[in-house]
Amino acid sequence: MDSFERLDADVRANLSKEFVEAAESRLHWEYSSSFDDAERRGEVLVYDRPDPISQTLLERHMRTRASFGMTALTTAAFDVGADVEHLLLANGQRKPVVRTGCFCFIVETIHDLKHQPAFAAYKKGLARANAAIRQLELDLGDRPFHTADWSGCHFGVLLHGCRGDTFTRTGTGLNMFRIGFPNSAYDSWVWSKDVLSGELSDDLGWTKMPAGKPPKQYDKVAVRLRPSSERRETK
Repeated sequence: MDSFERLDADVRANLSKEFVEAAESRLHWEYSSSFDDAERRGEVLVYDRPDPISQTLLERHMRTRASFGMTALTTAAFDVGADVEHLLLANGQRKPVVRTGCFCFIVETIHDLKHQPAFAAYKKGLARANAAIRQLELDLGDRPFHTADWSGCHFGVLLHGCRGDTFTRTGTGLNMFRIGFPNSAYDSWVWSKDVLSGELSDDLGWTKMPAGKPPKQYDKVAVRLRPSSERRETK
């Protein structure tokens, strides 16, 4: 069995439906949150023509899409009990890497469904061992190196994006979500399926979410400590 056949067989047998669905729901929520926040702040939005306010909000939304993906990836991992590591890059950024079953995943933003892998040194380093990450040394910042034993894992990418043409709910909402597995040079996909269209679920024989059913919603919860003067004795 060659490497592609082994990857395809592992995806069909072991890719977690619960993880993919959790990631999809979290991505929907993250993408919609910036528009929801703007509405709550009472921003004056002009939908039928460009205006400085909506253009500024759109540019900010597009700049922060990467954080939407990283938050969705890590929270989806927590939802299903998957392992999360944070890779510390030379520029000080931290990038989450999630392991679920025999797969490890990162996230990447896309502008269209024909997107090819966006090169970065750390991505190529992960992809180089694509189907056999044995002991990956991760610089986690708080200690010199941490060795993650991810024996036999396949390296995959959650690809996500939006239309990005207007600052409207449809223009800023999630409308692209694919799962891809790159080659060792990280310059093309050896396996890729679309999630939102149902291509992935159809190909893997998963039961699809009923048409028209909205994604799971998550509440934003702010936790604060009450001053001692406000606390009441409980019995």
